[in-house]
Amino acid sequence: MSLQTITSQSNSVSKQILSLQQRKNRKDTGLFVLEGVRGVKDALDAGWTPDLFVVSDHFLKQGDSEHTITNMIQLNVSGYQVPDGLMKKLAETETPQGLLAVFPQPVHEVKALLQKDKGLWLVLDRIQDPGNLGTLIRSAEASGVSGIFLTKGSTDPFNGKALRAATGAVLHLPVIELSTEESDCQFLIDAGVHLVGAALEQGRIYSEIAYQLPLALVIGNEANGIDHTLLHKVETRVAIPMRGQLQSLNAAIAGSILLFHIAEAVR
Repeated sequence: MSLQTITSQSNSVSKQILSLQQRKNRKDTGLFVLEGVRGVKDALDAGWTPDLFVVSDHFLKQGDSEHTITNMIQLNVSGYQVPDGLMKKLAETETPQGLLAVFPQPVHEVKALLQKDKGLWLVLDRIQDPGNLGTLIRSAEASGVSGIFLTKGSTDPFNGKALRAATGAVLHLPVIELSTEESDCQFLIDAGVHLVGAALEQGRIYSEIAYQLPLALVIGNEANGIDHTLLHKVETRVAIPMRGQLQSLNAAIAGSILLFHIAEAVR
């Protein structure tokens, strides 16, 4: 087992990992950092190969560390060992597990995806909270969604918090960030996809609708809902009836309820 030792935050590898905490740098390089044993193992099992990985002194003392490291070294991935104190600086979690890896972001071609799959899609319109985004990605993967489209202004799906909330779902499900021009989702309509939007105003009770594939469920911004331009293109508006005192549900909860219901309805 051959690992290079890094002891300084000023090392080029340390600098690269720290720079990837910023969205701009993730976008410019096409890379992201995945933390934790489960996340990295899931990525390897899914056929992803990291550019590099870093382990802490503490991690190397754990029983299953050698197997994980050997798998990556066999893929010719550069490995680095760092002191526990430096790992705490490189990781975004408060109590890092001692393993992180830098992966290339997957690239998906929208037209090819739509031609390949005529199923259920999810459109997330300017979702701001990384936890909400990650939860919705996780629910989408679990309910059998074909892919997710993020309109311009959405938070980064490769943000560390979003990745942790998604628990590895981005490894198995296409997540596509749309340009400003694509964010009205006309390309979905042109491909014959029915747009169903979650909207309290003029929304029909979600359980009373006959859904038909191909279909894209649109979930809007936490504070402002679906952008008015996109909302005008929505074919059907759906709402979840509220029997308590609150006016609305959290975007991730509402989206998850609708996703699982629609997925079951069209099965």
